[in-house]
Amino acid sequence: MSSTEPSTEPEAPPGRPPAPASGTSTPAPAAAPLLPGSPAARAAGCACSVLANAAYRCGASTSPLIEPTCVVHLEPT
Repeated sequence: MSSTEPSTEPEAPPGRPPAPASGTSTPAPAAAPLLPGSPAARAAGCACSVLANAAYRCGASTSPLIEPTCVVHLEPT
């Protein structure tokens, strides 16, 4: 007879993939776009308004406010 022992690894919550086995690496996520006025964008030189883009960053607005002087978000002409 074989005994069954409970697994020592925690189960993943429903809808979430299981965690990788220890000692394995996971691929890095793709770089997310820099949202206008976000801290990461500001660190990269974004000149877009933080306050004017707050609603866009949280999903309450569908269009961002891009400053014409922003070197990060201004479309090249």
